[in-house]
Amino acid sequence: MAGPGIRARICACGAGSCVYDRKSFEPDHLLRTLAGDKFTFTSLVPTHYIMMLGLPESVKRKLNVESITKLLISSAPARQDTKLALMDYFRRSQLYEAYGSTEAGWVTLLRPEEQLTKPGSIGPRMPRHRENQAP
Repeated sequence: MAGPGIRARICACGAGSCVYDRKSFEPDHLLRTLAGDKFTFTSLVPTHYIMMLGLPESVKRKLNVESITKLLISSAPARQDTKLALMDYFRRSQLYEAYGSTEAGWVTLLRPEEQLTKPGSIGPRMPRHRENQAP
């Protein structure tokens, strides 16, 4: 299973969100679901975004993804060309990139306004995380 862990799923459900969970990842099914159900947010690993972007243009053109206003890339850094392709296809969306671990949560966050000004970055350290210091 890829994507947010059980804590994130419980929080999402508690906030009234929908969790899309399938046995295997099918990029065309997810994209049809996002467009058809007018989702406003999705969080995926880079590989899943790349698979969706790799769908034939004829498939992508048929789907209205304007309801999606926020995208989150997490679990691994994304290549700059992937980020640019996401911003082009999901034109109304703001793209965030977070990196962290199960134990620490998000450690870095690259915000939408930094996507073009900080290529190759996964964002600055989140305020609550300090560098490890010896006692």
